Amino acid sequence: EFSMSFLIRYLGNDKKHLDSVDIDNFIVKVKEDRTVINTTAIEETSAIAQDKHAFMASMEKDASRRYAERKERESIAQNLRKLGNVAFRKEEYEKAISMYSKAIDQVRDSPILYNNRALCYMRVALYKRAIIDCDFVINKLDEKNLRSWLYRAKSYYHLGEMRNYEKSISEAKKNNPKDLQFIEDVVRNVEEHQQIED
Repeated sequence: EFSMSFLIRYLGNDKKHLDSVDIDNFIVKVKEDRTVINTTAIEETSAIAQDKHAFMASMEKDASRRYAERKERESIAQNLRKLGNVAFRKEEYEKAISMYSKAIDQVRDSPILYNNRALCYMRVALYKRAIIDCDFVINKLDEKNLRSWLYRAKSYYHLGEMRNYEKSISEAKKNNPKDLQFIEDVVRNVEEHQQIED
């Protein structure tokens, strides 16, 4: 009975079609569009489309607010960086690390802050942490950053990882061909300093 009502639903009441169908050996492929349209979403978007000026005004207001917040964070980060620099000059490296870390919490895309913190890590012999900061700058912010490549190289040198040291120097030279003499001076200084310590 169910199959007969099913046939009538899709084939109609045409007796000619119904009589030619073998109900026991019947396969039905139904192509039906079951898409349900969310009418409330259409109403909401049409309200926005009707008032484009209000929408653009709210976007501009939001962009202005985010810009002002960014400027405020940059100002705070700049002051923290200055405090970190003062601590660094006094050889208070832990305090400098703390100041640079707080500055990084405010502005996460400043290579200077990461490089400064890496240098502090190097001064307290936390070479792996210095490498992490340098790698972040190189991989996420500025792949040609000379200070990051050189601090990375020095850190690997102090860890005794000569292959990574040489690779870092090579990348520094490749990415900064105008600074080859400076890079050579740094290499000479690092290697001579190590010989004096030995």
